[in-house]
Amino acid sequence: MKDKRYIILGIDDKGQYWGYTEHSFCMGFSKTEVRVWAPKYKGTSTSRPNPNQLEWNWCCEQAAKLNKRQNKIHWRAYRVGSKHCPVKLDFTPVELMKKKKIKYDKYNYRNQKFTVI
Repeated sequence: MKDKRYIILGIDDKGQYWGYTEHSFCMGFSKTEVRVWAPKYKGTSTSRPNPNQLEWNWCCEQAAKLNKRQNKIHWRAYRVGSKHCPVKLDFTPVELMKKKKIKYDKYNYRNQKFTVI
């Protein structure tokens, strides 16, 4: 099974994209970074729900909740790398942290920089 990654982006009435980010103890918004979600467990058991689908459903639910609270920004979940995803993510810092070439930083590990395609 190939894991998929998901993000939650918002777009305001001026066309500015906003990423839904994770801080240590709260969530926030950024014009340059976005939190990336991935399935929490792997497995081939058919008795378990598909972890990719569970993560996608959770992201869609979060986007719907944000739409109820943030009426000036329209929020939506995207699969990273899909043809519908309007941004490209930079995973370079995560890869460098995994290889222990740079110091681990919780915020930068969870939130990746994005650029609009």
